[in-house]
Amino acid sequence: MKYLYTSPLPESAQTGEQNQLRQELSQQGLLGQQRSAVEQISSGGGDLSLDGQYRYGERISRMLAGELSELAGARLGGLPLYQDTGGFSDAGYYTIKNLNVDPVHANRRDVYQYDLTLIRKGTRSTHRREVTTEARELTHPFGNDVSGYVAAPATAEGVRWLNPETDATTTASPTTTRSAELGDIDEYRLSDAPYASPSLVYDIDYDSEGATDVRVFDSLGGSKLDADGNLRWAKVFDPSHEFSGEAIVDNGLVRLRADPTASPGVSVEQYDYNADAWNNVSLPASDWSLVELDIAERQSQRLGAARVDAWTRWRNASTGATYPLDVTIHRGWPGIQFSRVPDSTSPVPAGLESLLSPAASDRLVTPQPKRDLRPREAIR
Repeated sequence: MKYLYTSPLPESAQTGEQNQLRQELSQQGLLGQQRSAVEQISSGGGDLSLDGQYRYGERISRMLAGELSELAGARLGGLPLYQDTGGFSDAGYYTIKNLNVDPVHANRRDVYQYDLTLIRKGTRSTHRREVTTEARELTHPFGNDVSGYVAAPATAEGVRWLNPETDATTTASPTTTRSAELGDIDEYRLSDAPYASPSLVYDIDYDSEGATDVRVFDSLGGSKLDADGNLRWAKVFDPSHEFSGEAIVDNGLVRLRADPTASPGVSVEQYDYNADAWNNVSLPASDWSLVELDIAERQSQRLGAARVDAWTRWRNASTGATYPLDVTIHRGWPGIQFSRVPDSTSPVPAGLESLLSPAASDRLVTPQPKRDLRPREAIR
């Protein structure tokens, strides 16, 4: 099976694959001769075309086609393409250039055809993963920890702090390792870096990236797994996704489940590694309820791999008063970062504070992490 990030591209139903090397050539005519001298200036990474089908029945095929379609617009800093058995010569980091996903039959939705064109950005030989930071202090009543933390998968190798201005690096050591549902995560303290606004750079297997990233799901009104153990929740990569069920933001340690049509509109679960189970976080009864959730990529907000931000609005059923909050779930954090929106002029209401306190992080600093790729020659 091939995968583009976490989206499967089943080889048993692959109908075409072509790698076209793009070369830029300089041609200069030779005086008095009919032939020309051709000089290769550069060689691009090439376009990789993959054509195939999803043949899993209507529910799963439709879901996978929707996920792949949304992935085309995702801002995830280069998508790893790999084969789970290894030995795939075109494995690397790509962006999606063109994508068409359509049902094969006009009056049926059990088989979808995809035509995918990818542009190669690099490989593990040419690039390293980079998580950039730009720390910002938030305002909230849930604690006063002013240390900034950024996380990376524990399977990452050669983890270093990097000075984005000089490309200088120094070894990074984790302060904490946490066991999430699908893998361990190392957490690093920003103050341990000898640079301002440092980046974290590391090497990691292509197939190890998605497991510990922050994920957004649409529950589609059902449980996570079907009777056969297949994932039933749809992965969400587009901030404008229209949810058919609960909006679920999950980092493998804590899970926020939002349904503004219900009361209180939100529930929280924490992962218990020893029991391999998700347990409900007890939220107190409250007049406050979630009435709006907007997972959106606006200024300083991301639906990314290292964090997912959301804007929320809450209403007091007794008074009719409303209050907005920013919400962030970070990779590797055991709590949810609720904070006042930047233009807020009033404190968080006491009843809303009480409702969210059991799940809220006490950290005031958000590192605003963004995952990307960095050329190896730009690392010293």
